[in-house]
Amino acid sequence: MLACLILFVSSSPRPFLPTLHPGYWAEKSRFRASADTESQSELLASTFILSGLVLEESVVQRVLRMDILEESTTYQLIKRQGLEQGLEQGLEQGLEQERLLVVRQLTRKVGQLPDDVKQQVSRLSFAQLEQLGEALLDFSSLSDLTNFLRDIAA
Repeated sequence: MLACLILFVSSSPRPFLPTLHPGYWAEKSRFRASADTESQSELLASTFILSGLVLEESVVQRVLRMDILEESTTYQLIKRQGLEQGLEQGLEQGLEQERLLVVRQLTRKVGQLPDDVKQQVSRLSFAQLEQLGEALLDFSSLSDLTNFLRDIAA
């Protein structure tokens, strides 16, 4: 089947449009009839990845069976890694948004913050930032904030 996935340059009016090898469809049918589902899903995952380098998404979706592809360990690994990266990025963005909110609240509460104090706040962990978010409600001056930062660092 992989041999039939070799692409060639078309002689159509759009000469650089990749197309599937003419024997692809017959080989695809033969492979589906003879191979077990796990082998099919692994080969389809590899084919999907490689075909994505040269074919448009619509062509890949039309040619490959997504139901079998989704069963492959390769697909599951890529999906899991994508989900983990997305979760990590989301948490980082959420933490950054919380930092910005706390800095805005501190500025309203105690006035303009010196750069070194902003740096200290930017280095706080999520739990420490949560503590600061609650404690700032009782602050009346910049010294309250600097004392909090000193105490939390100890």
